Amino acid sequence: MIKNWYVEHQQIKSKAKGLINHINYLKDKNRPSHYYTNIKILLDNSKQILNAANERSENRKNKSLGGGGVKNLASSLIFTIPRTVNQASKNQWSVMLNSVFKDLAVDINKAIVMTNNKESANRDNPRKPNHKYKPFMPEITYEDLKAHAMVVLHDESASPNKNSHCHILISNVIKNEVIKPISQKCCSYSAKKAFNKAVLRVLNEDTKDYVPLHKKSFNKPLWVAHEEQAKNLEVKLSNLKKAFKNIKNDIKTWSKTFLNNIFSIAEIRAEKVAIITDDIESISPSIADDIDCAVDEIETQNINAPDVAKVSTKRKRRRRKKLNT
Repeated sequence: MIKNWYVEHQQIKSKAKGLINHINYLKDKNRPSHYYTNIKILLDNSKQILNAANERSENRKNKSLGGGGVKNLASSLIFTIPRTVNQASKNQWSVMLNSVFKDLAVDINKAIVMTNNKESANRDNPRKPNHKYKPFMPEITYEDLKAHAMVVLHDESASPNKNSHCHILISNVIKNEVIKPISQKCCSYSAKKAFNKAVLRVLNEDTKDYVPLHKKSFNKPLWVAHEEQAKNLEVKLSNLKKAFKNIKNDIKTWSKTFLNNIFSIAEIRAEKVAIITDDIESISPSIADDIDCAVDEIETQNINAPDVAKVSTKRKRRRRKKLNT
């Protein structure tokens, strides 16, 4: 039994290049980590996400306001449905996430009102003469949220082990102001509640009835089960540490030969990077995704390079071997 379907809430840093890379990564079928993935774009207002921060900067400049840098440009919400429950179609995902948007707008506005009221009280409080004014946040609507959002479905039906999931990317800047609740815990909490409700209504799947698949413990004492979990985690972390220890240097060495057209050596180095990335993926798919993203950025800088010198080609080949076996 679990309390919520899995919802991950992350922040996308303020470097525009990083945000652009993230947007492109979500849509790119050619990424090694998307080998089995059927990518479906349900909503694409990514241009408005990118423009929102620029519009805010221009607005502050016109008002002769200094500072006001934005730490995180956007928030990422990832909604996952386990493979062992009813799977949603593209239309069902759209219905469920549309419901999530509506509930998010309500809860975010509640947080905005509370924050603005607190700021107003601080400004009027004679005991706080040195209070540093914070800008009031504008209330936002369901339409505002969707106008500053991107929704991408990654259907993993063909994957041997991945769960299908959907990414929602929302700008943290709307109406020329940073809407802080979008990046805070209230957004995570609201998204989980809304997704639970939507999955129950559309797929008739209730978290209260869901029991994750696991090996039978044969009624082991609780302390034994906990000790085994701790040992398994220790082994997993140790393996990840070993695999991750040299990957940065390996990528650096491969990239130098790859970008300088020394393809005979790059081919050997690429094979090593691909093998280590496979090892890491078996332990932490998210870290492997980050490595694939970094590799893809390097490969796009030398479009005339042969496939044999690319890491991505070797990653795909290894995946095909796994599928065939």
